[in-house]
Amino acid sequence: MKIAFGIGIYYENKKNFKNVVFFADGTYRYYGNGGMLFEIISDEAIYLLTEKVQNMLRIYPGKSEGVSSESIMEAFKWLYGTVEDEERPVATELLRSSFSNAISNHLCEAETENYSTVGDFMMAVYEIYRQDVQDFCVFFDALAADFSGLADPLQKEIAAALKEYADKLYSYYTRKCSVRKTKDGKSVETYQITGLLQLLVFEYCRMLKEHTVIKICSNCGRYFIPGKRIDTIYCSAPSPQNPTKSCKEIGAQIKRNEERRTDPLKIEKNRNLTRYRMAVKRAEESEFQSPSEIRRRKARLEEELRKYENEEDISNGKSTD
Repeated sequence: MKIAFGIGIYYENKKNFKNVVFFADGTYRYYGNGGMLFEIISDEAIYLLTEKVQNMLRIYPGKSEGVSSESIMEAFKWLYGTVEDEERPVATELLRSSFSNAISNHLCEAETENYSTVGDFMMAVYEIYRQDVQDFCVFFDALAADFSGLADPLQKEIAAALKEYADKLYSYYTRKCSVRKTKDGKSVETYQITGLLQLLVFEYCRMLKEHTVIKICSNCGRYFIPGKRIDTIYCSAPSPQNPTKSCKEIGAQIKRNEERRTDPLKIEKNRNLTRYRMAVKRAEESEFQSPSEIRRRKARLEEELRKYENEEDISNGKSTD
């Protein structure tokens, strides 16, 4: 049984080309590199994919009916029409196709006689489908953590498995879609995507082609795609500490301040910098030395302060040029 077909993606092998995503109702939208993934991983989409589906199945009017091909079809049609988010069409369509796939797989593996009602059958299918959603989230997070240098051993293993699988499909998913003329106009070739992990592999191959990655911001913990510099560790979203400043603007300073409060070596360096600065100030205010002695002492202390500040900058990865 299959009445949901996912999304069709038109792709050209050009840098920064936006995917054209076609939906079942004949509409389409443009998505930049990684855009479909970020739609699905959002809190609103995850709610739609999991809790919303479960809640609607619990209130399905025909849930007490017996199990048959007809009752299963009617239950899915009802779910298809009631669970929708117009602002997240990719999540909506992949919800429908993924659940349709789960029904088909469960019908092949389980005896419908084991369920007294179609409601029980659909909730069993939901558990299979929910595992697919969880797998997507786990693989997505592992990939982002790996690219960010934050992955634990298990995440590294998960990311490696995804990359190995994606490598086998790289040449296929990065191939340009064709456009052919027909009697009725044009025929556009698309990649047909019906599952969440399939979309993750497709987007990963596209990102690999364009030398971009998914990362986790070192300040706020949100997912992001770096711009020109792939080694960026901070995102451009408003920071939780100061919404008027982005994490990219203040992340490094926040990290240094935190290290100065917690790192014993940083604490000692900060104390020494303060001592040098106070010594310079006292030299300026001294009443017991001649002006020439004050100037010499101040110059010597300022030179020591500059050297120490340069050491501090180097230890923080700054250039002193």
